[in-house]
Amino acid sequence: MKMSFLEKILFICKSLFSNKSIYRTLTNLKLKEKKIFLQGKILDLGAGSPKGGSYMNFLKVSSEAEILTIHINEEIKPDYKIDFEKNQLPFKENSVDSILIFNLLEHIYNYKFLIKESFRVLRPDGLIIGSTPFLFRVHPSPKRFF
Repeated sequence: MKMSFLEKILFICKSLFSNKSIYRTLTNLKLKEKKIFLQGKILDLGAGSPKGGSYMNFLKVSSEAEILTIHINEEIKPDYKIDFEKNQLPFKENSVDSILIFNLLEHIYNYKFLIKESFRVLRPDGLIIGSTPFLFRVHPSPKRFF
């Protein structure tokens, strides 16, 4: 069932009053509207924590799904630590069902390599879900290329 205009306004207000940015609020609203169901092997590229970001609250994930986090920073405690600009994703071709890539591509100078790698490991009927900020307050990262 599609969200009504009032439900969308209430969602936005609640999110903003919870100190979420307008960018994060609109991303989460779109995910909630789409009602995306994920199953199988899921890669969360650049996940900010072992459980992913707030976007995970708005995706339906099968209880049998295998969510693998990949990050360059070991302090995050990812399942795999790689340099997204240089290292291939550690998976065989066509072996991944879905890829989550939120708030990462703007930090990767060689982002085309990562996108190519993502399509290499993604199954032909797989799904890539993500976003890159278009509207965001000052970002604390030392690198932001676009």
